[in-house]
Amino acid sequence: MVMVRDLFERLCHKIDVRDPGKSAKELGKDYDSMSMTDFVKNEGGGKTALATVRIWTRAMLGLEPQEVSALYFLTYCKGGGGIMQMRSDRENGGQFLRVATGTTRVHARNRAANNTTGTQSFSRALADLLPNDSIILNCAVRAVTDSRNSVLVSTAKGSFRSKKVVVSLPSPLYRTVEFNPPLPPNKAKLSERTNHGHTSKMILAYATPWWRKAGLCGLSQALNGLSAVTRDVSNDAAGAFALLCFLVGDPGRKWAKLTPSQRKEAILKHIADTFGPAIDFPVPEPTQVIDQIWSNETWSQGCPCPAMPPGLISEVGVGTLSEKFGNIHFVGTETADIWRGYMEGAVRSGERGAEEVIQALNKTQSKL
Repeated sequence: MVMVRDLFERLCHKIDVRDPGKSAKELGKDYDSMSMTDFVKNEGGGKTALATVRIWTRAMLGLEPQEVSALYFLTYCKGGGGIMQMRSDRENGGQFLRVATGTTRVHARNRAANNTTGTQSFSRALADLLPNDSIILNCAVRAVTDSRNSVLVSTAKGSFRSKKVVVSLPSPLYRTVEFNPPLPPNKAKLSERTNHGHTSKMILAYATPWWRKAGLCGLSQALNGLSAVTRDVSNDAAGAFALLCFLVGDPGRKWAKLTPSQRKEAILKHIADTFGPAIDFPVPEPTQVIDQIWSNETWSQGCPCPAMPPGLISEVGVGTLSEKFGNIHFVGTETADIWRGYMEGAVRSGERGAEEVIQALNKTQSKL
């Protein structure tokens, strides 16, 4: 397991995030033709190594290792500073800091949670800066028609015309919109073939941080269990104590099909099985249980971002994700080179898209 981890770490730092295909050729192996399962087996990894890599792909993409191109995952991790940094709780790590509403210390790399007291507070604060009625919610886009000088956006609540359109949909949802003219073949392939991971979370709130009483930190990784990862997400200053459980990949997909009471029962059993042997008292009942299933969300249908299966990078390249088409620009964390799949990647992609639009409009204006 350590051998595979260290090899993957060394390899990912040799990847050019803007041209991973060229990097793979220089490394002398066709990593895009391999899944992460193939990668482990080809490098001599055993059951423990594969189980560890399964935690990586599940926790970071909501996918099983056989669903992800090894080259894509190498590129994904390079963009976050390496597998060790992305999994780290230390400063600059992907798990460093969380949003505490009412404080000023936030960190853009924390993954989004669909609530009004966590990262949703960013969206609400930004919306407050805009003029009234400038944001239209629950308004599905049906069609985007691009002519030479403008774009017509047809929605369930009427049509809108603009000079440019910025699309932030995950690529699998491109096919829910009728683009006129149709998207280029490589863009269409992204919509048809990228894998949208399954990520769900269940937060168990408690009256006290009982796991600390036994000297435990609350972090667990299950090689063969329902919740791939649990974390202590308490806000001690607010007197709020909680464990966060990630339900990802195949186990998460199965869990999401259960009834709410069955989902809760399954998680409580997992917590008891995981922490019970290490404590000398019964695991207490939670005071509150909250779950979030991103695949049920109309506007995203998955989390954190779609990933490429084996062979797709070789066909379309990673640059296709962010490539504009006429007056249509594409953003979203999936399109970022750096910290793809994280909030920081989303912000970076938004800045890139805004700059593209500004430059295009300025260029048009200078011709008049």
